[in-house]
Amino acid sequence: MLLYLKIGKNCCQILSSFFRISFVRIYAVGGRDGATDLRETEVFDPLTNRWSQCASMQKRRDRVAVISCNEVLYAIGGHESSPINKNIIRHDDGERYDPKCNQWTLITSFSRPKEGLGIAVVNNKLYIVGGFDDKILNEMEKYDIETDKWEKV
Repeated sequence: MLLYLKIGKNCCQILSSFFRISFVRIYAVGGRDGATDLRETEVFDPLTNRWSQCASMQKRRDRVAVISCNEVLYAIGGHESSPINKNIIRHDDGERYDPKCNQWTLITSFSRPKEGLGIAVVNNKLYIVGGFDDKILNEMEKYDIETDKWEKV
């Protein structure tokens, strides 16, 4: 199901009835605050109409690919920089967030550091597509959540 969410007082009130049935939470993961890349994670609960702080990722990640699979979040790739360190450091790994224990853990690295990936889940496998590492990439990799291994596709 595709759900278009427009932030606004009336919209949230209308959607809260829907969320009581399907129980969906919206996560904001990483990104940039204008000065530095972020590790923070926040969750929006439509039932209470409130944002709450979750555990922070282990690494700062802007232009990160985020997806949910089996009630766990995955944050893949991205980059980090800060006002002190202007160099961009791209990541060749990801992190898994378990909301039940409010904890991020690193997962196995993929082929090379990249950011701005497309991401999808098919048959409980994560697929990352494209991305950027000083040039636009034309490649795909598959992550097996059971074995914690990446494979080029």
